[in-house]
Amino acid sequence: MRMSIVTAFATLLAVAMSLPARAGEPVSSEAWEAQQAQIKQLENELAALKSRLDSGSGVKQAGYVEYDSAAATGTTSGFSNATEVTGDCGCNDCDFGCHPSGFYAGGAAVWYRPFFEDNIGITRSTIVGPGPSIVTESTSFYYDYEVTPRVWLGYVADGGLGMRGQYWQFDAQAKPIALQDGNAFTLLAVGANNAAGTLGIVQTSADGAAEVATHSLKLEIADLEVTKRIYGGYTTMVFSGGARYVQMEQDFRATGLAPNAQVIGLYQHRLTYEGVGPTVALDLRRPIGWSPLSLIGGARGSILFGSTDQLIVSELPGQIGVGIREEEEVMSILETQFGLEWAYHIAANGRFFVSGVIEAQLWQNAGSASLDTGDLGLIGFGFNAGLAR
Repeated sequence: MRMSIVTAFATLLAVAMSLPARAGEPVSSEAWEAQQAQIKQLENELAALKSRLDSGSGVKQAGYVEYDSAAATGTTSGFSNATEVTGDCGCNDCDFGCHPSGFYAGGAAVWYRPFFEDNIGITRSTIVGPGPSIVTESTSFYYDYEVTPRVWLGYVADGGLGMRGQYWQFDAQAKPIALQDGNAFTLLAVGANNAAGTLGIVQTSADGAAEVATHSLKLEIADLEVTKRIYGGYTTMVFSGGARYVQMEQDFRATGLAPNAQVIGLYQHRLTYEGVGPTVALDLRRPIGWSPLSLIGGARGSILFGSTDQLIVSELPGQIGVGIREEEEVMSILETQFGLEWAYHIAANGRFFVSGVIEAQLWQNAGSASLDTGDLGLIGFGFNAGLAR
């Protein structure tokens, strides 16, 4: 619209400049009439354009508008606002330089630490004093931060619609729990309460006996989803939805040792889950002025439908017990992240970026070392790097 007005004024000016410079200069009546007709036509066009501007007819409304390759050459990543964009983007709000479509890929190293609602490894009751008195002590597993890998690959088409695949894995072991008895009357109990039964180790240990417990956690997530990129103002929004596949495995082992290091009790609890379900997410990126830095954030929710397998094995001298449970269960996972991104536009409409983020996950009803119920949370920080072109 603005270009049409400028063009009309330029044409009118050119016609005016072509008129005779002096009033006495001879001109044919045919030429004079042609010039007058052209001026009249341009005046009508200018009046019509002014009327459209005054009424608002044909003017795009501000806000989120779908990408139109015929109306916005060089807009960012298949989406645009109402402003017509041409030439170089000139800032870091372009996912693919000034190219509206292309592939993108990246990877991340994220340091996560898991927290369990109830992850007790050993409960010990000790009889002390002449009373006697009973002192009960419960010891839970402790996890350090563990680096985990994440990779993704995607493609966005000219209209902002695309696809994305993502994979993440967590594999860590807790610090072992080792307790040494200093009293001849210690009762050791592990895994006494679980849905598969009441199997566990319950023993009276001699002076100098020890108990050792270990726990490991493995998580895997694979996502395949459809994405939609929208650009409003200077904020990039990516809506996504698709399918998620999840595997979880927890392995708990406890061993009771006599003073001579002979095994006097062994307990194992293995809990696994495998499921699939829908997942939805929203990712945001907001440039900080015209600098190469952006604020980024996102949230995701998943509902998974699958099965839980629980295996419990308890061994005492002369006694072995086994408990097995298989059950269909629903699990939900909530995720969030936020951080800061630095981007650099390279040749051939490419874009390289690195970012630092803080992340958190909540796995509802994931279970723990000796129980099949309770929530699992993960908190961490990470660094991402990727390329889009």
